[in-house]
Amino acid sequence: MIEQARKTNAYGRLTADVDLNVRNHAIADADYDLVVCCGVFIDGHVAVTALDELLRVARSPGYLIVSTRQSYLDHEPFVAHVERLVADGKVRVVMRIERGNYINVDTADYWVIEKTR
Repeated sequence: MIEQARKTNAYGRLTADVDLNVRNHAIADADYDLVVCCGVFIDGHVAVTALDELLRVARSPGYLIVSTRQSYLDHEPFVAHVERLVADGKVRVVMRIERGNYINVDTADYWVIEKTR
């Protein structure tokens, strides 16, 4: 997909082989105003703490748009993790669409999260 994206000339920088379960030293803290993560928070892919890595690279204020597959939410404490981040004053949930269309065998929640600090 990186090669396909590169052909569009729409991106200033593309990074392959990113593992959100660990810190990516190639990406600086607070480097992006907006981070979009779709198709990642699914069973067996990443821990809920991958959200922390997305927040690390977002500016403050900045935004994350994230999808979480329903089967992932059923087995992982993603919602509790977001609630902790909200309670700690690190984020604000701007919008959450619950059980939206995703694929024909599952739904997903779609989140807009503002990094507040």
